[in-house]
Amino acid sequence: MAKKIVLVIIGIIILGAAFVFFFRREKSSKLVTTLPTINIPDPVGGGFQIETTIKESQFNFPGRVRLLESESLSPLTEEEAKEVAAGFGFEGEPRSASGKIHGTRYYWSNSDYTLTVYGGTRKVGYSLNYPPFEYVNQNLSNESLINLSRDFIVDNSIYNESEITFSYFTFLERFESAAEGLRSTTKEKADINVANFSPIESEFKILTLDPNASPISVWVAPDGTIIKAEIILIDLSFGNEEHQVKNFQEFKGSLNKSVVISLQEGFISIVDLPKADLEKVVVNEVELAYLADTLVGGKFQPVFLLKGTATVKGIGGEVPILLYLPALKS
Repeated sequence: MAKKIVLVIIGIIILGAAFVFFFRREKSSKLVTTLPTINIPDPVGGGFQIETTIKESQFNFPGRVRLLESESLSPLTEEEAKEVAAGFGFEGEPRSASGKIHGTRYYWSNSDYTLTVYGGTRKVGYSLNYPPFEYVNQNLSNESLINLSRDFIVDNSIYNESEITFSYFTFLERFESAAEGLRSTTKEKADINVANFSPIESEFKILTLDPNASPISVWVAPDGTIIKAEIILIDLSFGNEEHQVKNFQEFKGSLNKSVVISLQEGFISIVDLPKADLEKVVVNEVELAYLADTLVGGKFQPVFLLKGTATVKGIGGEVPILLYLPALKS
């Protein structure tokens, strides 16, 4: 009888241990598969035909990645904005204005350039007041462009040198039929070299809702003049949990969930585009990148940056298109 009681007790212990094990594993699984909401404005709203020429052999991405995380940082106060301005040599009280998106904006200006600090989004904007239209091309090397840009950031006390890592270049040329008169090009043809940095070392680019911009970007003219900079004051780190990236078949199967970010380098407004006018999209390039879609704190997941061509009603020929597609399995 005593032996039976012992066996029953042992059985209960084993069942209890098994329950705890599976409960913890299930809980852990749920934690790993819980993803943050990704916020990508979608004025086009889908409904267009989309296909890809990409082969499975070209789809070389890791099976799992970690999320990028940012602490929820408070808006910059006027005193903190003044500290930023002091790094650029400005003293005294700023002009200010309030807005829904960027919160309170603080302005300083002199005869050469203007500095804007956006309190709500912790963004620092620098721009020359009267940038020359023509520059003497000094044929600066990539290393020189990186060093000039890094020195601008460090010398103006925005980030320390150890806090930033060079990420990638965007090369722009002047073009009338493009948003802001600029379009992407090669370094050889570039009128503006944009050096993009990251506040954390990452295998993949960190993009904002602008696919050509990172959280830290410095615009350098061919002669080395810094003509513009847009810099977010943000702390990033990698989370501990890994999440599954879509495989090739899942990527193809979810293409219809892609969000249009840009048409014809921004010359065609996707906000005003009638939904039926986007007739067909062909994707011929894919890249994995992290999307910092809010820049005010949270967890940021990777997206596929898709490049290709689009057929638009009323416009002859194909035009370039950029799209974002969530990259993680839901």
